[in-house]
Formats: sequence, C-alpha cells, structure tokens
Amino acid sequence: MKTLAEISLFDISAVLIYLFITAFLGWLGYRGTKNTTDYLLAGRKTHPFIMALSYGATFISTSAIVGFGGTAGLFGMSLLWLTFCNILSGYLSRSFFSAGPRAGWGTA
Repeated sequence: MKTLAEISLFDISAVLIYLFITAFLGWLGYRGTKNTTDYLLAGRKTHPFIMALSYGATFISTSAIVGFGGTAGLFGMSLLWLTFCNILSGYLSRSFFSAGPRAGWGTA
C-alpha cells in the first residue's frame, strides 16, 4: 500500500475521473426518472439480457452470503455451470413471461 507521499498525480487523476463519471451517470439516471415505475422497473424498457444478468448477479450475491464461497472452494471452477444456468434461465423467463408484467398483470 502506498503512503500519502507516494501517491502520484496519475493516481489522483484516475480516482477523480472515476468519481466524475460515476456522478455523471447518476445524474443522467436521476434526470431520466420521472415516476416510481421509472425508478423501480426502469420504465419497463429493460432488455431481457440485462434483466438476466441482474437476476444472475442477485442470485450469486445471495448465494455467496449464505455460503456459496465454501462450496465453490470445495468443488472449484466446475461449479460455474450454476452461474451460467441462472443467467440463461433469467433471460429465458424474462423473454417468455414478460408480456404479462409489461401489460400490467400483477402490478399495482
């Protein structure tokens, strides 16, 4: 780890650029959000692939909290099929079953 005296101008610039880009993307999202549907459901315009990635990330995150790390350590990289199957199932379920929610079924 670098001490304060060893931090270069490049390091500071990289962090500031990252923070600026993050703040700018947050501002764009804030500007594009007009109501609750925009915030909670992305205006119902999200591509199924993005929803599948979100589902997969949520599943893997939850599994990691519950103890997936130990299981992955025991079985190794061969457990990655679970990740890919979850992304695929999220994509397929969003693709085939999204007509109902987009039409307003099951939403308040």
